[in-house]
Amino acid sequence: MKSPSTAALLSIVHLRDGLHPIELNFPTAECPELVEAGAVGEAHLHGKADASPGRIWLDLILSVKVIANCSRSLEDFELELEAPLQVLVLRETRHDIEWDYDGEEEYVAKVPDTQRELDIGELLRQSVELERPLNPVKPGIDLPAGVEPEDVPIPKTVDEDEPPTDPRWDALRKLRKP
Repeated sequence: MKSPSTAALLSIVHLRDGLHPIELNFPTAECPELVEAGAVGEAHLHGKADASPGRIWLDLILSVKVIANCSRSLEDFELELEAPLQVLVLRETRHDIEWDYDGEEEYVAKVPDTQRELDIGELLRQSVELERPLNPVKPGIDLPAGVEPEDVPIPKTVDEDEPPTDPRWDALRKLRKP
């Protein structure tokens, strides 16, 4: 069994009926799951919890910096991400925690009604990975005015359409009709 990430423990014991603000700041180095996702510096988790008998709806946003590799210059740089996270916590008479994903956009945690804290470290990692762009571009890359980085094709260093040929075939190519 994996030990809980102390930085990503969310206290749920004090949440009673109604809306509650959630504000959590911690160094990413204290959350192994965020370190695994390439996060650096401080993490800021904010949002709200809507509690009612037997359930808590968490609507959160994680703000964090990750190390990304520029798809244009191939340089590493820090990329700021905001990753949404929605969790439905169902309090039940049970003895263990069960996680589920509804297939759309929210996680469901079925927890014992005596549970005091919820370890959301793995959910934070998954949220960061889902928000990470496929082809990040380092800020400061010079582009013409009005051109977006996504519109510029990545230059080919090798012509991938034509494989390299043996120079001995050049004499035969000259014989081909145009």
